[in-house]
Amino acid sequence: MSQTMITFRMDQELKKSMEQTCADMGLTMTAAFTIFAKKVVRERRIPFEVTAGPAAQPAPDVSSASSAPFDTVSNAVETCGKNPLSSLTAPDYNH
Repeated sequence: MSQTMITFRMDQELKKSMEQTCADMGLTMTAAFTIFAKKVVRERRIPFEVTAGPAAQPAPDVSSASSAPFDTVSNAVETCGKNPLSSLTAPDYNH
């Protein structure tokens, strides 16, 4: 298989961290990006969620919460503070 060189810019600290993380997994950055590229081509999608939404919020502390089940969905939503299904959307396979 013929190979080609790809060049792109990345923050220097991010590159160092990426190199170390790859090394910790026994990979080179080239191997990691090749794995990524093959997965994108095979699945025809970015293999992780890319959003422009707000940063993820930490999970609420539930250590002191009651372990009793909720009697209604409304009660669960009110108690938890957010509908866990509200952010779900169906995938768009047309793009």
